[in-house]
Amino acid sequence: MNKRDEQAPPINFTHLKDHWKRSYVLRKEVSEFSEGLLSVCQMSTLDYRKQGPERFYLRNQVAYPVEQLVAWMEQRLTSRVSPSKSKKN
Repeated sequence: MNKRDEQAPPINFTHLKDHWKRSYVLRKEVSEFSEGLLSVCQMSTLDYRKQGPERFYLRNQVAYPVEQLVAWMEQRLTSRVSPSKSKKN
């Protein structure tokens, strides 16, 4: 088995929730929480398309539970990472 056939290691964002002080992330804080991986506009679009993580409203602001947001990020990025296909010459 060569390196191309190996699967990518699992993606782990546990460090994000370990450093966050609250049990939720406001949508406007999602870029800070995800270290720039996600943006406010991206999350708004995904929520509109019903493709975003679980959310709730807190004083008229969209918020995401930290546990669900991290699990969603891991699932979403893991599903997009696929092993490279070898090229045939």
